Amino acid sequence: MAEHEEYGQEFGCQKVESPGGFVFFDRPQWKRTQKTCYSMYNDFETSLPKTPEADGDGKTVHTQAHLPVAFCIVATDFQGQMVEIITKMQTEDGQDMACIFLSELNDLEERLEALRPDHALHFSPEQKQRHEAATHCYLCGERFNPLQQDPKDMGEGLKVADHDHLIERENFRGSCHKSCNSALQRETFLAVIAHNANRYVNDEKKKNNPIK
Repeated sequence: MAEHEEYGQEFGCQKVESPGGFVFFDRPQWKRTQKTCYSMYNDFETSLPKTPEADGDGKTVHTQAHLPVAFCIVATDFQGQMVEIITKMQTEDGQDMACIFLSELNDLEERLEALRPDHALHFSPEQKQRHEAATHCYLCGERFNPLQQDPKDMGEGLKVADHDHLIERENFRGSCHKSCNSALQRETFLAVIAHNANRYVNDEKKKNNPIK
């Protein structure tokens, strides 16, 4: 494992770059367009000992076992900046690396939740003018109530400023109805992108280990 780690470090930190430009979405799906504050990427390294007896389902014959012996977790923020990296390697035979991985994942989630920003609305002068001039909700596309008051909607049709809670300054995103702003579903989960982890982690879940 030491040789493998040294070899991998020659390549440095790798990342996937998404194409820029506009992001298009169906208007009915605007409630689910919030950015994920943090994401985690993980990968397992395994040993492949030969099994004493070949087994399988008749279609696939297993002659080797996939035993996780190490893993790495990389946490990034919504801007793609690395926040934390965790590397664990097996220190003794039979050590359950999948269980250790889940424990590390839960602990990391708690640390990231404590770091999660929640900034107040802040306008640039241009954003302020744009908000005051807006006549239609940028989310649902419907017109604002010109009188700014409607007894039927209990104020839910009023024009309000939506902002990005993750950005500190000039974080205005658009003008919208109060009801649309309330309906935006701010993410409450931690995105975990795993490479071939299902065969290890799912087996651990089946053992009823405590997982948040």
